[in-house]
Amino acid sequence: MLSLRSASASLLTAMAGVVATVAFFLGTRRRKKHSVEDVRESHADQGGQSDSALGSYKKDGSKTLELRDRLTVVLTTSAVPSHPSTYLLDETLKSMSHALGLSQCSLLIVCDGFKLCPADMESKCRAGIINPDLADRYEKYKQQLRERRRSGEFELLELSERHGFGFAVRASLEQVRTPYMIVMQHDRSFLRDVNIEQLLDVMEQRPYINYLGMPTATTLHHQYHVLSKYCIRIEPEIVRPGLTITPLVQWYDSAHIARTDYYQNFVFGPKRLVARGGFIEDKLGQKQLHDIRTQGLAAHAEYGTYIFNDDVDQPVVLHLDGRDSRHLAHAH
Repeated sequence: MLSLRSASASLLTAMAGVVATVAFFLGTRRRKKHSVEDVRESHADQGGQSDSALGSYKKDGSKTLELRDRLTVVLTTSAVPSHPSTYLLDETLKSMSHALGLSQCSLLIVCDGFKLCPADMESKCRAGIINPDLADRYEKYKQQLRERRRSGEFELLELSERHGFGFAVRASLEQVRTPYMIVMQHDRSFLRDVNIEQLLDVMEQRPYINYLGMPTATTLHHQYHVLSKYCIRIEPEIVRPGLTITPLVQWYDSAHIARTDYYQNFVFGPKRLVARGGFIEDKLGQKQLHDIRTQGLAAHAEYGTYIFNDDVDQPVVLHLDGRDSRHLAHAH
């Protein structure tokens, strides 16, 4: 009887040892599995540029594509009174140094066409209607861009007819080979630093984000704006320490990152949400706002537009004035 009890005790002791050993190894594997993510988060918490310094990693620890293979910069330009000066465009290009990592990416500049009006008429640049004098100055402006393209500074797409901002972006899609694109305008300049690769990682981890806007003076406090104006209550989502995303209830054409296939299949899809000659926000933005006001926030999922906010209570991009060579900045 005693020997049986001794044997049972020995067996239980041995089993306990096996369980402890298995638990130890499982715990070690779990710690190893999360080690890359832990390093990235720790580095980010200390103010480091985790994605730029360590590269982008999947959850299994394997490295993803380089930023240049993930993102293309599409910048639209059109005739403005300050042409043939390239100062407006150059200020925007220079400001892209604030968009950390963007210098690695291909840059495609899309020059919109125009409609010619009589010489005695004043040009209406927003509508793409310009007189012969401005048309001549715009041609000289584009000639300077052609020379810079030959030096390899950027790619250039010249449209022979007036397209408007929306259809100019659509024309660019034939040359975009990356899964994401950041859409810029020649008069929208970066004001302060933002980590582009970090924002891409946020989008990749959240497939419901189709569009991620750079905060402007208009959208910086979007949560409170839509509550006071439309009685729509939206809540920000914390995605990283010091970084939130908030549903955008209305599309804005200002600088934003978007999924390329979202542009192809939805923005310029069968619903015809963009009018030729106009801005995307003119038609799509108004429909989005109408849908959300009438159907509730559930309608937002189809659009998937968000604005990000960080710990800095300032716009990321601002508007430059293209009416003259002084280009006074207006943050709106």
